[in-house]
Amino acid sequence: MTRRTGSKVPSDSSSDQKAVPDQPTFEGLLTFHLARGTRPDRTAKWSKKDFAADVGVSVRSLNLWENGEGPGPGWLPTILRVLFGSNPSLQHFREEMSAAFYRRSQQGDLGLGDDGRRLEGIETIPADPSSVYQFIQRKKLFGTSTQIDLWLYTAETLMPYLRSSLTEASRIADFKCTIRALIKNPQFEADEGTRSSINASIFGLQGLGTALPNLKVSVKLCDETPVLRLLSFRSDASQPVGLLGLYYYEAEPLARGFSRRIIGAENNEMMVCEGRDTFSAKLLARSSSRFELRWSEAPEVNARKAGAKGR
Repeated sequence: MTRRTGSKVPSDSSSDQKAVPDQPTFEGLLTFHLARGTRPDRTAKWSKKDFAADVGVSVRSLNLWENGEGPGPGWLPTILRVLFGSNPSLQHFREEMSAAFYRRSQQGDLGLGDDGRRLEGIETIPADPSSVYQFIQRKKLFGTSTQIDLWLYTAETLMPYLRSSLTEASRIADFKCTIRALIKNPQFEADEGTRSSINASIFGLQGLGTALPNLKVSVKLCDETPVLRLLSFRSDASQPVGLLGLYYYEAEPLARGFSRRIIGAENNEMMVCEGRDTFSAKLLARSSSRFELRWSEAPEVNARKAGAKGR
Protein backbone atom coordinates (compact mmCIF):
# COMPACT_ATOMS: atom_id res chain seq x y z
CA MET A 1 0.00 0.00 0.00
CA THR A 2 1.11 3.59 -0.64
CA ARG A 3 1.98 5.63 2.42
CA ARG A 4 1.25 9.32 2.62
CA THR A 5 4.09 11.51 3.81
CA GLY A 6 3.98 11.70 7.57
CA SER A 7 1.34 8.98 7.88
CA LYS A 8 3.20 6.23 9.67
CA VAL A 9 1.51 2.85 9.89
CA PRO A 10 2.32 -0.41 11.63
CA SER A 11 4.09 -3.02 9.54
CA ASP A 12 1.92 -5.81 8.21
CA SER A 13 4.37 -8.61 8.96
CA SER A 14 3.67 -12.27 9.48
CA SER A 15 3.46 -11.83 13.25
CA ASP A 16 1.24 -8.78 12.68
CA GLN A 17 1.15 -8.12 16.40
CA LYS A 18 3.54 -5.21 16.97
CA ALA A 19 2.81 -1.55 16.48
CA VAL A 20 5.62 0.77 15.47
CA PRO A 21 7.40 2.44 18.41
CA ASP A 22 7.26 5.97 16.90
CA GLN A 23 3.99 7.89 16.68
CA PRO A 24 1.73 6.95 13.74
CA THR A 25 -1.07 9.25 12.63
CA PHE A 26 -4.74 8.43 13.01
CA GLU A 27 -5.38 8.70 9.27
CA GLY A 28 -2.38 6.48 8.52
CA LEU A 29 -3.63 3.80 10.91
CA LEU A 30 -7.16 3.98 9.50
CA THR A 31 -5.89 3.53 5.94
CA PHE A 32 -3.68 0.65 7.07
CA HIS A 33 -6.47 -1.26 8.82
CA LEU A 34 -8.88 -0.82 5.92
CA ALA A 35 -6.30 -2.23 3.52
CA ARG A 36 -5.30 -4.97 5.94
CA GLY A 37 -8.94 -5.90 6.50
CA THR A 38 -8.81 -5.73 10.28
CA ARG A 39 -12.05 -7.06 11.77
CA PRO A 40 -12.91 -8.39 15.23
CA ASP A 41 -13.32 -12.00 14.07
CA ARG A 42 -11.28 -12.25 10.85
CA THR A 43 -9.12 -10.47 8.30
CA ALA A 44 -10.90 -9.47 5.06
CA LYS A 45 -10.11 -6.32 3.12
CA TRP A 46 -12.63 -3.55 3.63
CA SER A 47 -14.32 -1.69 0.81
CA LYS A 48 -14.88 1.95 1.66
CA LYS A 49 -18.60 1.53 1.10
CA ASP A 50 -18.88 -1.38 3.57
CA PHE A 51 -16.75 0.24 6.28
CA ALA A 52 -18.58 3.57 6.01
CA ALA A 53 -21.92 1.74 6.23
CA ASP A 54 -20.86 -0.23 9.32
CA VAL A 55 -19.64 2.94 11.07
CA GLY A 56 -22.69 4.94 9.96
CA VAL A 57 -21.16 7.69 7.82
CA SER A 58 -20.94 8.48 4.13
CA VAL A 59 -18.04 7.42 1.89
CA ARG A 60 -17.36 11.14 1.43
CA SER A 61 -16.76 11.53 5.18
CA LEU A 62 -14.52 8.46 5.24
CA ASN A 63 -12.40 9.94 2.43
CA LEU A 64 -12.05 13.14 4.46
CA TRP A 65 -10.94 11.13 7.51
CA GLU A 66 -8.24 9.38 5.50
CA ASN A 67 -7.00 12.71 4.15
CA GLY A 68 -6.45 14.29 7.55
CA GLU A 69 -9.89 15.85 8.19
CA GLY A 70 -10.39 13.44 11.05
CA PRO A 71 -13.68 12.44 12.69
CA GLY A 72 -15.15 14.13 15.73
CA PRO A 73 -14.56 12.41 19.07
CA GLY A 74 -18.03 10.90 19.14
CA TRP A 75 -17.08 8.56 16.27
CA LEU A 76 -14.02 6.99 17.91
CA PRO A 77 -15.83 4.29 19.96
CA THR A 78 -17.75 3.14 16.86
CA ILE A 79 -14.59 2.99 14.72
CA LEU A 80 -12.81 0.96 17.38
CA ARG A 81 -15.76 -1.41 17.74
CA VAL A 82 -16.06 -2.02 13.98
CA LEU A 83 -12.35 -2.66 13.53
CA PHE A 84 -11.37 -4.46 16.73
CA GLY A 85 -14.47 -5.37 18.73
CA SER A 86 -13.47 -6.89 22.05
CA ASN A 87 -10.88 -9.25 20.56
CA PRO A 88 -7.99 -9.31 23.07
CA SER A 89 -5.47 -10.13 20.33
CA LEU A 90 -6.25 -6.75 18.72
CA GLN A 91 -6.01 -4.74 21.93
CA HIS A 92 -2.60 -3.27 20.98
CA PHE A 93 -4.11 -1.99 17.71
CA ARG A 94 -7.05 -0.50 19.63
CA GLU A 95 -4.75 1.31 22.06
CA GLU A 96 -2.51 2.55 19.25
CA MET A 97 -5.40 4.04 17.28
CA SER A 98 -6.92 5.65 20.38
CA ALA A 99 -3.58 7.25 21.26
CA ALA A 100 -3.14 8.55 17.70
CA PHE A 101 -6.63 10.02 17.73
CA TYR A 102 -6.12 11.92 20.99
CA ARG A 103 -2.69 13.15 19.89
CA ARG A 104 -4.36 14.60 16.83
CA SER A 105 -7.10 16.22 18.94
CA GLN A 106 -4.58 17.78 21.32
CA GLN A 107 -2.46 19.18 18.49
CA GLY A 108 -5.46 20.91 16.92
CA ASP A 109 -3.40 21.74 13.80
CA LEU A 110 -4.85 24.60 11.77
CA GLY A 111 -1.82 24.95 9.51
CA LEU A 112 -0.48 27.88 11.50
CA GLY A 113 3.13 26.70 11.81
CA ASP A 114 5.18 28.67 14.34
CA ASP A 115 2.38 31.23 14.70
CA GLY A 116 0.47 28.60 16.68
CA ARG A 117 2.54 29.54 19.73
CA ARG A 118 0.77 32.91 19.79
CA LEU A 119 -2.59 31.33 20.61
CA GLU A 120 -1.99 31.88 24.32
CA GLY A 121 -2.15 35.65 23.87
CA ILE A 122 -5.27 35.85 21.73
CA GLU A 123 -8.46 37.48 23.05
CA THR A 124 -11.21 35.07 24.11
CA ILE A 125 -14.83 35.41 25.21
CA PRO A 126 -17.10 32.90 26.97
CA ALA A 127 -18.82 30.59 24.48
CA ASP A 128 -22.31 30.88 25.98
CA PRO A 129 -24.95 32.41 23.65
CA SER A 130 -25.42 35.57 25.73
CA SER A 131 -21.69 36.45 25.63
CA VAL A 132 -21.48 35.68 21.92
CA TYR A 133 -24.52 37.90 21.26
CA GLN A 134 -23.05 40.78 23.31
CA PHE A 135 -19.82 40.59 21.31
CA ILE A 136 -21.72 40.63 18.01
CA GLN A 137 -23.82 43.59 19.16
CA ARG A 138 -20.78 45.52 20.36
CA LYS A 139 -19.12 45.08 16.97
CA LYS A 140 -22.42 45.84 15.16
CA LEU A 141 -21.87 42.77 12.99
CA PHE A 142 -25.50 41.95 12.17
CA GLY A 143 -26.20 45.30 10.54
CA THR A 144 -22.98 45.52 8.52
CA SER A 145 -22.25 41.94 7.43
CA THR A 146 -23.16 40.83 3.92
CA GLN A 147 -22.20 37.19 4.60
CA ILE A 148 -22.36 35.18 7.81
CA ASP A 149 -20.93 31.65 7.98
CA LEU A 150 -21.90 29.35 10.85
CA TRP A 151 -20.28 25.98 11.53
CA LEU A 152 -22.00 24.52 14.56
CA TYR A 153 -23.14 21.26 16.11
CA THR A 154 -26.52 22.89 16.71
CA ALA A 155 -27.54 26.56 16.53
CA GLU A 156 -30.65 26.26 18.70
CA THR A 157 -29.36 28.34 21.63
CA LEU A 158 -28.30 31.15 19.28
CA MET A 159 -31.59 31.23 17.38
CA PRO A 160 -33.46 33.75 19.61
CA TYR A 161 -30.55 36.20 19.29
CA LEU A 162 -30.21 35.65 15.55
CA ARG A 163 -33.92 36.11 15.00
CA SER A 164 -34.30 39.35 16.97
CA SER A 165 -31.07 40.94 15.73
CA LEU A 166 -31.53 40.09 12.06
CA THR A 167 -35.16 41.22 12.17
CA GLU A 168 -33.99 44.56 13.53
CA ALA A 169 -31.13 44.78 11.00
CA SER A 170 -33.50 44.04 8.12
CA ARG A 171 -35.22 47.38 8.73
CA ILE A 172 -32.11 49.15 7.45
CA ALA A 173 -32.84 50.39 3.93
CA ASP A 174 -29.88 48.72 2.20
CA PHE A 175 -29.78 45.56 4.32
CA LYS A 176 -28.84 42.46 2.35
CA CYS A 177 -27.18 39.40 3.85
CA THR A 178 -26.45 35.73 3.13
CA ILE A 179 -26.17 33.11 5.88
CA ARG A 180 -24.46 29.78 5.21
CA ALA A 181 -24.97 27.33 8.06
CA LEU A 182 -23.18 23.98 8.30
CA ILE A 183 -24.91 21.86 10.95
CA LYS A 184 -24.47 18.29 12.21
CA ASN A 185 -26.63 15.84 10.25
CA PRO A 186 -29.37 14.64 12.64
CA GLN A 187 -29.40 11.30 10.84
CA PHE A 188 -26.02 10.54 12.41
CA GLU A 189 -26.81 11.78 15.92
CA ALA A 190 -27.59 9.09 18.48
CA ASP A 191 -28.73 11.35 21.34
CA GLU A 192 -32.44 12.10 20.98
CA GLY A 193 -32.27 15.46 22.77
CA THR A 194 -29.40 16.67 20.61
CA ARG A 195 -31.14 15.41 17.48
CA SER A 196 -34.19 17.46 18.43
CA SER A 197 -31.99 20.55 18.93
CA ILE A 198 -30.39 20.06 15.51
CA ASN A 199 -33.78 19.80 13.82
CA ALA A 200 -34.97 22.93 15.64
CA SER A 201 -31.85 24.75 14.40
CA ILE A 202 -32.50 23.73 10.79
CA PHE A 203 -36.15 24.78 10.87
CA GLY A 204 -35.32 28.02 12.68
CA LEU A 205 -32.64 29.04 10.18
CA GLN A 206 -34.84 28.19 7.20
CA GLY A 207 -37.66 30.14 8.81
CA LEU A 208 -35.48 33.25 9.03
CA GLY A 209 -34.84 33.10 5.31
CA THR A 210 -38.57 32.86 4.64
CA ALA A 211 -39.54 35.66 7.02
CA LEU A 212 -36.92 38.22 5.97
CA PRO A 213 -36.98 38.98 2.22
CA ASN A 214 -33.45 40.45 2.05
CA LEU A 215 -31.90 37.54 3.94
CA LYS A 216 -30.80 34.45 2.02
CA VAL A 217 -30.25 31.35 4.17
CA SER A 218 -28.60 28.13 2.99
CA VAL A 219 -28.31 25.14 5.33
CA LYS A 220 -26.11 22.11 4.71
CA LEU A 221 -25.50 19.05 6.86
CA CYS A 222 -22.15 17.49 7.76
CA ASP A 223 -22.19 13.78 8.59
CA GLU A 224 -19.46 13.87 11.23
CA THR A 225 -19.45 15.76 14.52
CA PRO A 226 -17.74 19.12 13.93
CA VAL A 227 -14.51 19.88 15.76
CA LEU A 228 -14.34 23.57 14.85
CA ARG A 229 -17.01 25.96 16.11
CA LEU A 230 -17.02 28.94 13.75
CA LEU A 231 -18.99 32.16 13.39
CA SER A 232 -17.61 34.33 10.59
CA PHE A 233 -18.87 37.79 9.59
CA ARG A 234 -17.86 39.44 6.32
CA SER A 235 -18.73 42.74 4.68
CA ASP A 236 -17.68 44.64 1.58
CA ALA A 237 -16.35 47.59 3.58
CA SER A 238 -14.30 46.09 6.42
CA GLN A 239 -12.04 43.23 7.46
CA PRO A 240 -13.73 39.92 8.36
CA VAL A 241 -14.40 39.15 12.01
CA GLY A 242 -14.75 35.66 13.41
CA LEU A 243 -15.32 33.70 16.59
CA LEU A 244 -13.50 30.38 16.65
CA GLY A 245 -13.79 27.60 19.19
CA LEU A 246 -13.30 23.87 19.58
CA TYR A 247 -15.84 21.33 20.68
CA TYR A 248 -14.46 18.82 23.14
CA TYR A 249 -15.47 15.33 24.17
CA GLU A 250 -16.33 14.45 27.76
CA ALA A 251 -16.10 10.69 28.33
CA GLU A 252 -18.17 10.81 31.55
CA PRO A 253 -20.45 13.82 31.18
CA LEU A 254 -22.80 13.09 34.08
CA ALA A 255 -19.91 12.70 36.53
CA ARG A 256 -18.65 16.14 35.47
CA GLY A 257 -22.05 17.80 35.62
CA PHE A 258 -22.68 17.90 31.86
CA SER A 259 -25.73 16.52 30.09
CA ARG A 260 -23.97 15.51 26.87
CA ARG A 261 -20.66 14.06 25.74
CA ILE A 262 -19.93 16.75 23.13
CA ILE A 263 -19.38 20.06 24.90
CA GLY A 264 -19.88 23.37 23.11
CA ALA A 265 -20.74 26.46 25.15
CA GLU A 266 -20.54 24.92 28.62
CA ASN A 267 -17.36 26.00 30.44
CA ASN A 268 -15.81 26.77 27.06
CA GLU A 269 -14.40 29.79 25.26
CA MET A 270 -14.16 31.18 21.75
CA MET A 271 -11.22 33.06 20.24
CA VAL A 272 -11.77 36.49 18.73
CA CYS A 273 -10.28 36.54 15.23
CA GLU A 274 -10.06 39.91 13.50
CA GLY A 275 -8.13 40.63 10.33
CA ARG A 276 -6.20 43.55 11.75
CA ASP A 277 -2.88 41.70 11.92
CA THR A 278 -1.15 38.82 10.14
CA PHE A 279 -1.78 36.23 12.85
CA SER A 280 -5.49 36.92 13.31
CA ALA A 281 -6.01 37.02 9.55
CA LYS A 282 -4.19 33.71 9.14
CA LEU A 283 -6.13 32.02 11.95
CA LEU A 284 -9.48 33.09 10.53
CA ALA A 285 -8.43 32.22 6.97
CA ARG A 286 -7.34 28.69 7.97
CA SER A 287 -10.54 27.96 9.88
CA SER A 288 -12.66 29.45 7.08
CA SER A 289 -10.85 27.26 4.54
CA ARG A 290 -11.97 24.18 6.46
CA PHE A 291 -15.51 25.49 6.40
CA GLU A 292 -15.28 26.01 2.62
CA LEU A 293 -14.03 22.44 2.14
CA ARG A 294 -16.90 20.90 4.05
CA TRP A 295 -19.39 23.29 2.48
CA SER A 296 -18.29 22.35 -1.04
CA GLU A 297 -18.75 18.64 -0.28
CA ALA A 298 -22.14 18.79 1.45
CA PRO A 299 -25.40 18.95 -0.53
CA GLU A 300 -27.98 21.55 0.42
CA VAL A 301 -30.80 19.81 2.22
CA ASN A 302 -34.47 20.67 2.46
CA ALA A 303 -35.19 21.44 6.10
CA ARG A 304 -38.27 19.28 6.48
CA LYS A 305 -36.69 16.30 4.78
CA ALA A 306 -33.56 16.62 6.92
CA GLY A 307 -35.64 16.75 10.08
CA ALA A 308 -37.67 13.72 9.05
CA LYS A 309 -34.51 11.65 8.60
CA GLY A 310 -33.32 12.44 12.07
CA ARG A 311 -36.48 11.40 13.88
